[in-house]
Amino acid sequence: MAGRGKYDDTFKDTSGEFVRLPDSHTLWGAGSISGLFADGYFLNDLYMYATQSVIKYHDNTFRVDVCPYEGGSDHSRFLAQGIPALLTWHFTDYTYHTSVDTLNMSSADEMENVGITSLATALIMANATDDNEELAVEMLTEVRNAAFERFEKEQQNTLNHQIYAKGNGGDYKAALANEKEVLNAWEAWYQEALLSVEKDLLDNPSAEYKALRAQYQLEIELRLDQALAFAEEMIAENPQHTELTHVPAAEATEDADGNIEYWYCAHCGKYYADKDCTKEITLADTVVKYVAEEKPGDTTDPGDTTDPGDTTDPGDTTDPGDTTDPGDTTDPGDTTDPGDVQKPSDTGNTEDPAGTDDEETPKTSDTTGIAVFLIMLAASAAAGGIVWKKRKQ
Repeated sequence: MAGRGKYDDTFKDTSGEFVRLPDSHTLWGAGSISGLFADGYFLNDLYMYATQSVIKYHDNTFRVDVCPYEGGSDHSRFLAQGIPALLTWHFTDYTYHTSVDTLNMSSADEMENVGITSLATALIMANATDDNEELAVEMLTEVRNAAFERFEKEQQNTLNHQIYAKGNGGDYKAALANEKEVLNAWEAWYQEALLSVEKDLLDNPSAEYKALRAQYQLEIELRLDQALAFAEEMIAENPQHTELTHVPAAEATEDADGNIEYWYCAHCGKYYADKDCTKEITLADTVVKYVAEEKPGDTTDPGDTTDPGDTTDPGDTTDPGDTTDPGDTTDPGDTTDPGDVQKPSDTGNTEDPAGTDDEETPKTSDTTGIAVFLIMLAASAAAGGIVWKKRKQ
């Protein structure tokens, strides 16, 4: 997991620069991408997609983080040749590049998780062809989702940048210019990344695939417009929440919760207790729960549903009118011989009565795409571990 630089409550680091989260650099430091492959590409987001699948299906203790390009490592040689590449590493720890940086200091579990992630990524890329276009669609959709997640993070950075500018000289013009530059760069990156899926993996994408890609491109373009408008509104000495929704107070009832009076800003996605948006609250703060009014003189436990006139032993679940032997579990209406284990509907015909034998079972997200590759690899890794253990014994 990459280390994070220090910054104060105005998001200023030790050198005085604004820290853009979550992409602050590790202790290794920043690197220049001049002369390197820098086009938008699907590999980064596909790899992170694979790591999340490893966490979900194989090892929920696996932790992965992302940091910007820092230069000077093995993948730089590929990038310099125009070949998309990324670096997987464990940084920092006290053994790194020291005399005790030996094999026995490595984590077998971490090596296994990284190996499964890398192989699953390679497998889905290798199998995403014209004949398996659904895998390309899965990758395309993941790139689109990653773009929206990125814009959510950058929207928070816009708010942070306003705080930075306010606490460090008030240069809102420079802060806004920087936000616009970053937002436009991310939009361009993801437009290129969407195109890179079919460019590198498909020879003849279908019309349906192209239509979906065009839809995603438009969605990202519109999301950029929203992010830019938000930045224009927020980065100022006194931000103006122009898209406010006023929600009047409502009393709680037995059927539904109530709420206090509040205002919601569609741009920043935050809730406020006043129309001037100076008192920020959470959505949970707006909820008013219903509390039943206690009747005077009523001493009955609200949780006690027993009829006061019922003298039946609460622990006795036998129907008073039921004369069946308690040990007899036979259904009174069932005339089947208890010794007959044949299913009542089984008459020797194994065909599907609905005639659905020839229909293909719909694929689910848990058994398609990268999840399948990952589960196979995880099983292989487990089997390999068992064989190694037996050989060692």
